[in-house]
Amino acid sequence: MKHLVAPAILLSLAIAGIGCSPVRDPLTCSAKGGPVWRRLSTKHFVLHTDLEAQYARTMAADFIRMYETLAFVMQRPPNTPAIPVEIVVFERRSDFYEVEGMNRSSGAYFTPWLKGDLEPTPVVVMHDEVLREEVRDTFQHEIAHRFLHERFVRLPPWLDEGLAQYYATMHVEEGRAYIGAPGFLDFSDRPFFWISWNGNSQTTQIPMFKAPSVRALIEADRSTFYGNYEQEDVSEEERERRTIYYGAAWKLVHFFLNGPDDLYRNRFLEFLREVQSGTGAREAFLKAFERDLPQIEQGFYRYLANARLDRLVVSVPPSREAAPLEERVFDEAEAHILWARLLPRTNQKEHTERVSRHLEEAVAENPKSPEVRFHRGVFYAQEKQFDKSVAELDIALGARPDDPRYLLARINLYELQAKENKTAPDAAPVPADIIERLARVAVSPAQLMAVGFLTANQGRINEGLQLIERAVAVDPLCWRCQTARAVVLARVERYQEALEAVDRAIAITPEKAPVTELVRLRDKIAKKKTR
Repeated sequence: MKHLVAPAILLSLAIAGIGCSPVRDPLTCSAKGGPVWRRLSTKHFVLHTDLEAQYARTMAADFIRMYETLAFVMQRPPNTPAIPVEIVVFERRSDFYEVEGMNRSSGAYFTPWLKGDLEPTPVVVMHDEVLREEVRDTFQHEIAHRFLHERFVRLPPWLDEGLAQYYATMHVEEGRAYIGAPGFLDFSDRPFFWISWNGNSQTTQIPMFKAPSVRALIEADRSTFYGNYEQEDVSEEERERRTIYYGAAWKLVHFFLNGPDDLYRNRFLEFLREVQSGTGAREAFLKAFERDLPQIEQGFYRYLANARLDRLVVSVPPSREAAPLEERVFDEAEAHILWARLLPRTNQKEHTERVSRHLEEAVAENPKSPEVRFHRGVFYAQEKQFDKSVAELDIALGARPDDPRYLLARINLYELQAKENKTAPDAAPVPADIIERLARVAVSPAQLMAVGFLTANQGRINEGLQLIERAVAVDPLCWRCQTARAVVLARVERYQEALEAVDRAIAITPEKAPVTELVRLRDKIAKKKTR
């Protein structure tokens, strides 16, 4: 999963846009001279943007076409349940940089959840001065990951990242999809890193002598690809290693699918079928290729520096007439809430103050809005200002007593207070009436999982498990739901099912989420099973 569009990808200057907009501070609301924000939504995604209305509709239509074409090419079953992706597009770089953080060289990023949100939603954030090829690459890479995780129970990092970047290169011309163009990373026979151009896109060229062997690549674990995301300072050596392994994963998939040997291509497709049926990826790979591994190593090494890459060509159906977009304009308070959600959440006082300032602006714009009070209540709870959180959430629930998001926020507040007071996690500090109220109205994966887990803690295991199963059905890629399912299954000694659930949780856990606790949980369940 690609977190940031690398500096080498971006040409962050749109000459036509310079001088056309009045100078204004970043994140200026429309009442003070800033642009109007609007929301355009479909069943696949929600687009928030400050772009002009017709341009925003055109961009939304482009995202719809990319999504549907990729679904066709990757043979995604129709009507597969999924949580819509949230897309945020800023017109200006300066506004994007305000929420992106310190890295002024990136133009787009993906995150599986925003730290201030109670309910995880995948989010792509970018500015409109990014070249359209790179917007396409970022969006398609992350959507490809989702489609892959729907199809495969578990993928090793090399295959997950390699296939995602392979499909991210897709572009459509005259009814045909072309897959396999050079992407943001490639290899060359020069002994140093350098930048090449392909049309308007940049590619970081990696020295081929730095590439891992095929065996090292297929045996690499999450830490090799993703490092430790709990660690704020990442060394240059680790960044380089990640870049090399990402590039090698893509090139190996390209070698098998678009390379010169049809025999390898057919065996790779059979390998994918084996993995989809449940065979472990390493076992399936060695079954398909081990006898030829020396020749594959040599062929892959020669292929690394091959700049003339064949494309896979797929005929695609014409675009269907899209369902009408649901569109509405933000009020001032909603814009401030969006910015508060997007701003970096760290322990730095400056970041906390910026989030707080936007939430205060939202309250000033619409003090009677329960939505504003809800977001400020969640923020206060995360900052351990529990009395303030109670006051805000009471106002929100007073206006909408059956809103499941507000009830979930209240449950989250109780749990944070219990954690701060060192209350035992099984003590169920949440009042029973709150649990019952949420059970009646819960609809999202996070809501169903939370109330299911709490219901199980009350001793009603089967009822709680049914609620958690509903959460998984709503979003099969909810790793937290699978974790809760594993814990509850283990309590009733259904250890094999619990192991399968935790394995699935590990497989679909995003790169930014640590899996250490999940691995410990798996070990604990495995030990209980063998007793």
